[in-house]
Amino acid sequence: MYRNLPSTNGTSSSSYEIEVILEKAIYNPGDLLTGEVRLHLSRKLCCELITVQLFGRTRVFFTEKVTKPGALSQTKAYEQENVLVDLKSDIWKCPENEKPKREVSLNDIARMASSTAIRMPTSKSEKQPGIGVGVHSLPFAFQLPESGLHTSFDARNAVGYIRYYILVQALNNGLTVARKKLLFPIVCHRFLSLDQRSLESPTLTGSRKVGKGEVYVELRLKKRGFVPGEPTWGDIIIDNKSDKSVKYSHFRICQKTLCYSSHPEVQTYESFFETAGMGLPIHKVVAGQRFEYPITFYVPALVPNLNVPGCIEVEYEVRLDVGLVRGSAKSAFITLSTPIYIGTHPATDQGLISALGFNGALRNRSQLPAAPPSYENENIPCLETASLLDFPPSYSASVGGLSAVEGNDSQPTEYTPLYYEYNFQKFVDSAPAQKEKAL
Repeated sequence: MYRNLPSTNGTSSSSYEIEVILEKAIYNPGDLLTGEVRLHLSRKLCCELITVQLFGRTRVFFTEKVTKPGALSQTKAYEQENVLVDLKSDIWKCPENEKPKREVSLNDIARMASSTAIRMPTSKSEKQPGIGVGVHSLPFAFQLPESGLHTSFDARNAVGYIRYYILVQALNNGLTVARKKLLFPIVCHRFLSLDQRSLESPTLTGSRKVGKGEVYVELRLKKRGFVPGEPTWGDIIIDNKSDKSVKYSHFRICQKTLCYSSHPEVQTYESFFETAGMGLPIHKVVAGQRFEYPITFYVPALVPNLNVPGCIEVEYEVRLDVGLVRGSAKSAFITLSTPIYIGTHPATDQGLISALGFNGALRNRSQLPAAPPSYENENIPCLETASLLDFPPSYSASVGGLSAVEGNDSQPTEYTPLYYEYNFQKFVDSAPAQKEKAL
């Protein structure tokens, strides 16, 4: 069950509280979205109609300063907006036996504007149409389209988003007297098994002359396709044949977002966000030492790769920086990067699963758990030599934040489209059945 906290959205901060409750926390295209609107009323809510709207859209908005010789600089805005879904339903109407309040005419306004006009007492709220004091539950349901939807997306530094929300409005004479909006995520399935690139095993190498020698770095990944919560299986090799010590190594995932505007003209805006990462598990790699260590890094809560043609593109890559100065990213002299793919269902190649040892010990180190450990716990297996600050938060926590787009979709910070209820081990166990279903 997914809900927002009761909040006041009416004319009185203590009279009307509206709560929107959804049956599930995450929905997929084609699902039946069901929920209820719960009204907590300490006095009568005078209204004639209560509506529920399901709305989803993509939006891109960014600005740039335009400077011309001999003139003041101006700010130029670029934007694009596409509606993905817009459905509305009436969940409560004023009963016919209750006579709605008569609309005020121009003659009434002119007559009452006179200084000699006799103002009749206004009618009491008890005589107005509406819902009485108490707690009221109003159910609603929407059928999500099977096509035309995209995965919910928000990211720090990005200038575009994909959002879906439920909007509840209480109307009286066409005016809104109370409202409530709940943002919720929709996730489109992305089966990594259907993308052969996800099963590739890339090996990247790089070297740099340092002092009287050379530093050689190698990054090996078992595959390119991952789901949130899955370990990034692989190894890192640092072969230090120089006369200096290597004290810095940082492995992380970088999210690249490319947004397009359509008005007043086509422009692009590229932004990046880097997750927390994994550092060097030993103090330093001294001169003449060759050090190889496994990647003990779990994929954080990341939106799957997506492509909204001509609007928003989201891609990922892993990056490895190696340098001589501890804690200094600017000192890195070797950078290795390669694309990876984030999905909702993991790659299920049985040969790869057997080689990675999902169900047994992984070479000479302890078996990694099937989901990210709690990094607040100091007793993390396999990670005793590394700082807890080197590792990302749990995949059930948002690490991206909301996009830098201001508008009507502002929402309290508890909203995040990055919370996925996917369990890596569960999908591995049921991989063959899921692959048949996907095909």
